Parts: sequence; structure tokens; C-alpha cells
Amino acid sequence: MKNRRKKLFAVILALCLIFPVNVVQAALHTPGEARMAEEDILQWKKDEQGTEQLLEGALLDQAEGSESCWFAFGVSRMGKSDNQKQYLARLMQVTEGYYEDLEENIKTQNPTDWYRMILTIRACGGDPENFGKTPEGEPINLVQDGIGACIFQDPGRQGINGYIWALLALDSGDYTLADDAEWTEEKLVDAILEQELPNGGFGLTEEANVDITAMAVTALAPYCQENPQASEAVQRSLSLLSGWQESDGTMALYGERTAESTAWTLNALTACGLDPVTEEAFIKEGHTLLDGLELFRLADGSFIHSLDGEEAETEGNGMAGYQALYALEGYVRMKNGANPLFDLRDAPEFSEEEIESGKSSLSKPENSAEEKDRERVQKDTENRGRILQIAAGAAAVVLIGVLAAAAVKAGKKKKKADQAPEEDDTW
Repeated sequence: MKNRRKKLFAVILALCLIFPVNVVQAALHTPGEARMAEEDILQWKKDEQGTEQLLEGALLDQAEGSESCWFAFGVSRMGKSDNQKQYLARLMQVTEGYYEDLEENIKTQNPTDWYRMILTIRACGGDPENFGKTPEGEPINLVQDGIGACIFQDPGRQGINGYIWALLALDSGDYTLADDAEWTEEKLVDAILEQELPNGGFGLTEEANVDITAMAVTALAPYCQENPQASEAVQRSLSLLSGWQESDGTMALYGERTAESTAWTLNALTACGLDPVTEEAFIKEGHTLLDGLELFRLADGSFIHSLDGEEAETEGNGMAGYQALYALEGYVRMKNGANPLFDLRDAPEFSEEEIESGKSSLSKPENSAEEKDRERVQKDTENRGRILQIAAGAAAVVLIGVLAAAAVKAGKKKKKADQAPEEDDTW
């Protein structure tokens, strides 16, 4: 008996070493519990940047960035007042800056960057069809410019990812496109459906993956009633996602359980009006997607990226945090009968004058796309200089050894990269 207790203690100790003790196992099954988790994410982020409001500090200064936009989107969809007017003023300042040299600035952006801004602007209370002025004094219409006229490049430049986000942006409000618009909702739906893979999923390559399949379902969901092809594709994708779900409720991307993949599958279900707590196809061994998502949650309210990394994660991850935030909000909205997450017709509306008034207290953005591009060039140049200095002073035999080791490492990375989708932080 004594030996058994020792063995049991050893097992428990080993489990404690494997699984971080600060992971929270609190339930998220009710809208109230999910909303409390959202509040915890917001508090974690405010504590991290040392601000009383979320949309201050770094998130305000870098308003055009993906992390900043998605946190602004999430807190706004929660219906919380959090410095949105000044945040929109900063975004308007950045947008007008882009239009000062549009041809050059387009080179530093992806089409999905503009679609993300459309969603964020509308969620925060701005009007993407009238958001600032061009140098000629004309109103800036991001919807027409970005989707109707494609002056920011065609969404197809980013493949299915571009089509999905263009459709989500266009569907988010009652927007008007020119009669000769390059893209409409119907064209974008067809473009997405054409990308369906033989197994019923979607991906950035010829292999379907969880994230892109779930995103495609989210974008196609509003069309299921009127478009039989969209409905059938969604059903095939949901069946595939169900088969991919792990026994603990999580979702894995190329064999690695991630908060982002779990959150996006949750988005897919709630976009279709399916309750993840009761939908049998998404309950594995008694575990739901919400059970899976809470496995990534830390005691400080943040979320880690992966449960299967080489080392256990003990600090919150920004992308995991904002994706968990808006996925939980989508669940709360579905349960409360509110507009779906990406249907922004219920978002608040601020006048242009209200947003313009916020500019007076703002300095010129320090992280414009043009400056970021210059910083990247400068950093690359400095790195190349350091590499050349090291190579010049190294003995030939050492150099050969270093190159050989690098080749082996690169081969391993390439093998892993071949299995993974192209990096994209738009989500």
C-alpha cells in the first residue's frame, strides 16, 4: 500500500510538471461564464500595457495593426465603451496617411489588411464608406476602394483567404458598390465555393486545414438558406471539422492543438446558429469546443497558443487572446439572440465630426506603413552586414560546419513548413 501511494504521488507530481499549474479549468458553458472570461482577457491586456482602458497605449498608437484592430473589434462587439472615438480618430489619421501616397503604401499592405480595417472601423462606430479625406478633399470609401474597385489589389492575390475576408467585410453592413464593381457578395461566394477541396474542406494549399475551413464556413453561413451550393459545402465542412475534433474538445492544426483553431471552429458553429454545448457532432467524450478552449486559459485571464509546443507556454499570447475574445463573444451573441459576430448592423455610430474631434489630442502616427517598411529594410541591411563580418573573420572549417548545421536545421524547418499554411496574422 505504501509503495502504491509513492507511485501515485510520483504520477501526480509528473502531471503537475507537465501541465502548468496556472491553467484555469473553469467552465465556459453559459453566456455569463463566457462573458467573464472575455472580461478577464481585457483586464490581462490592460495590465500588460499598463493602461486603464484597453484602447490606449500601444493598442492606440498601433491602431492599424492586426492585434490592435482585433482587440478593438472584440471589445466593441461586447458593447463596451472604451475610447473608441479616439481610436477611430487614430485609424482615420493612419488611413489618410496611406492615401497621401497610395501607390507606394499599397506595396506594404495585403488586401486583407484593408478588409480587417473595414470590420474594425464599423465595429467601433465609424463609417468605412466615409472615413477621412483624400489629399484632394474627397471622402475615403474603403468598401468601394477595397472591394468594388480593388485599388488595394485583388482579393485573389491572397487566394481563398482574400475571398473570405472580403466577403466578411462586405457582409458586415449595408454597403453600396458601384454598378461595375469588381466583386460583389455573389461573386465572392462563388469564388470561395470554387476553392473547396475534394474532402469537403478548404485550405491555403491543396491540403485542407481547420482554420481556413472554419473561416470559410463562417463566411458562407449567411448564404445557406438561399444558396443550395453554399449550404451543401457548409455541411461537408462541418462534418470534416467534427471528424478533426480532439477527444478533449480542442482543434489541432497539423497535429498541434491550438487556441486559434479551437476558437475559429467555435466561430463556425455559432455563425451557423449551432450551440457548441448541445451540438452532438462537436462533443467528444463529453468535451465541447468550449471545454477545449478553456484548456488554453491561464490564471491571469490570458490564453496560450498551443498545448503541444516543444516547451510548455506560461505566458499569454496576443493572437490567442483576441481570437478567444471574439469567438466567446460570438457564442454569447448566438445564445442571446443578438446579431452574429460579423454582422455589424447593430454597432454604434459616431458622426464624422465626433471622430475628427479626437484627432486634436493625437500626435502623428509613429508606426506608419512607410516607416515600418524603412525599418525592415534598415534591419535587413544591418543583419547582412553583421553576417558578412562574421563570415570574413571565421576560419573556413568553422564556416563549413556552420553552413552544414544551418542546412540541416533549414531542412527540418522546411519539412515542417511544407505541412503548415502560409503565415498570416489577419485573423
